[in-house]
Amino acid sequence: MEAEDVAELARRAFGEWALRKVAPEWAAARIGHEPTRRLVTELGLPPQGPGFFSLDLHEDQRRPTVRERFEDLAPGSLGTRLCTDFGHYLYLGDFNGEDILLDPESGRLYWFRGPHENVERILVNSGVAEFLTFLARIELHRIVDGRPFEEFREGTDEEYAAALRSVLKGVIFGVREVDRAVFPPKGDDDGFESFWYPWLIDHADEDQAFDSWAWNRHSAEYFAARGIHDLATREPRHPVDLALT
Repeated sequence: MEAEDVAELARRAFGEWALRKVAPEWAAARIGHEPTRRLVTELGLPPQGPGFFSLDLHEDQRRPTVRERFEDLAPGSLGTRLCTDFGHYLYLGDFNGEDILLDPESGRLYWFRGPHENVERILVNSGVAEFLTFLARIELHRIVDGRPFEEFREGTDEEYAAALRSVLKGVIFGVREVDRAVFPPKGDDDGFESFWYPWLIDHADEDQAFDSWAWNRHSAEYFAARGIHDLATREPRHPVDLALT
């Protein structure tokens, strides 16, 4: 997809000030895929986002790759397929409690399922730009008629169902054309699976993926170190909860 398109969308959803750029020298040493390297160094990604997203891809990360993390935390797993085949993959971030990993050579994003010995690789997005588009679409469309989506749970079943349809339509219709690989062909979803499908339709609401969120302590410290001390009043607004980590 065009870099200008995702940049405009990300800035509208999160604010240009909130996009964290990766240090160019750090990215050059670890990311071989040039479009991905340009996006993370020139545009950046939000430190947090909807679906409990938190960013791991940055120069302050002590264990940026799968192998480095397992060397430190679980050295007994270094001989498993996860480490031998995918040890060079980088941790992009956590979404809904799941690690999203970046193949630094292809730029594709994956989620890994199952035991480390015979782990299964599931496509998340065809690239970081497509993932950022997904995240931004959720952020923009979780506000329905000027109200946060979670408020509709307190209304009638009809209001709630209509709000959920609005969110899903805004997200899926906005992403399908830029990353068709993560959605089945229309009318033919037999056996199709990606990280987003069918979770987005069947479970995203109950997992609170469309709910409001707050900046945590780590984000507050990151922004404060860069002279941003009015985090709770910057647009687009999110509260700050220093008890969250």
